[in-house]
Amino acid sequence: MRVLIAALFVTTLSLVPRASAADAPPSPPAGWVLVWQDEFDKPQVDPSKWNVEDWPSGRNNELQYYTPEDVSIKDGCLRLGAQKREFKGRTMTAGAVNSRGRFAQTYGRFEVRARLPKTQGIWPAHWMLAEEGGWPPEIDIMEMLGHKPAEIHMTNHWRDDAKKHKQAGKMFKLDADSSLDFHTYAVEWEPDAIRWFIDGVQRFEVKEAVPAKPFYLLLNTAVGGNWPKNPDATTIFPQYHDIDYVRVYRRAAHPAQPTVRFINPTAHNPHANFASPLVARKTPVKVGAEITLAASACDADPKATIEYLDGTTVIGEAAAAPYTVAWRPAKPGAYQVTARIKGSAISSPPIKVDVAP
Repeated sequence: MRVLIAALFVTTLSLVPRASAADAPPSPPAGWVLVWQDEFDKPQVDPSKWNVEDWPSGRNNELQYYTPEDVSIKDGCLRLGAQKREFKGRTMTAGAVNSRGRFAQTYGRFEVRARLPKTQGIWPAHWMLAEEGGWPPEIDIMEMLGHKPAEIHMTNHWRDDAKKHKQAGKMFKLDADSSLDFHTYAVEWEPDAIRWFIDGVQRFEVKEAVPAKPFYLLLNTAVGGNWPKNPDATTIFPQYHDIDYVRVYRRAAHPAQPTVRFINPTAHNPHANFASPLVARKTPVKVGAEITLAASACDADPKATIEYLDGTTVIGEAAAAPYTVAWRPAKPGAYQVTARIKGSAISSPPIKVDVAP
């Protein structure tokens, strides 16, 4: 899904009903190691894995306001709804989640099993963006336009040496409407190529402009916009995008080194409020005021602990993404704060936080 703003990471399956919790866990594809997954077997969306989006989409002239009310767990699936209703100046609402600040990885196999919605103006997508921000690059694992529910689009986006947007993609036509049953959509992203799979069969490959930085996942249901066009008299609401699971693998000899970066505060704005990424806190930080520290650990062990340091003094630690710590500076001054994977020398660049009396 092409994005115009930045806010703020095959197993061959038969088309059968969702496995029960009592069934044996799936074996990883040959040559891959499972490192991160969500089977959506909890009653609510896991906040250690996903951000539930809550904002009026600013992408592609879409119509929807993304609301938490349109994101739920239903029958062991993540359900991203879309409905026609007036909400905060928009005429449509829909559901979206992303893993930014929770999980991002350079290279790997990213696999999503889903049953898609269909109707004129509906635009479901599974895609990835760079954890550091900016667009492109972008990898679209799967996009579908609701008026053509058997056609699956797979795309790589990048910027050339002249800073112009480029893309390479392919449409694959399923034998049947993608809203009738679950299908598995996956990419295998390696240093020299990106390969797309649908139901365990390779459908497309690119070797040009392969990105080499950590990406996070986005899952959404858009409404209207430049590509699918808007809903019309034939459109049926509500619509539901059901996601059975998300699984991410890496090679046993993972070619990327772990990195740590701050997501709050940010290097360009030490007073940014990550909880509201489009809003910045304008007043200076004062002694005793609470500052939320949060970092992402890309290409690291998902069980890693992140510790925060002022110089060499540990000021807090967190054992689960988004690795959030509440810090209250005790005295005024210029602090140099870093985030580090505990037990290692891997740390972020320092962030300067100025604290006023």
